[in-house]
Amino acid sequence: MYHLVDDSYPQMSPHQRALYLIEPLAIELGIWQPFYENHTLSWLRWWDSEGNLLLSAAERVEVEKPRGDRLTNIAEQEHQQTELARQQAELAELARINAIWTSCFYG
Repeated sequence: MYHLVDDSYPQMSPHQRALYLIEPLAIELGIWQPFYENHTLSWLRWWDSEGNLLLSAAERVEVEKPRGDRLTNIAEQEHQQTELARQQAELAELARINAIWTSCFYG
């Protein structure tokens, strides 16, 4: 890998994790070799300065999906509780009105 210094492109050396530091971006670039479906593949990937692999968009979706599902369930439960409270308040109001009518006619 090469980087621009003044008007030339000297070759860079990887550091101890075999990654190349891209200082202006505070990230590192390197080869990632996962084993997938009985094959080892080489991918050019980014890491943060602490050595954590930066996830692709698809990987972020996969990681965040359970969280999104959990938040959706919480929102649905809250909606159901709100609807139940509304219905209970409506029934209480009808019971109050019924009590008033009953006392007027049979009171």
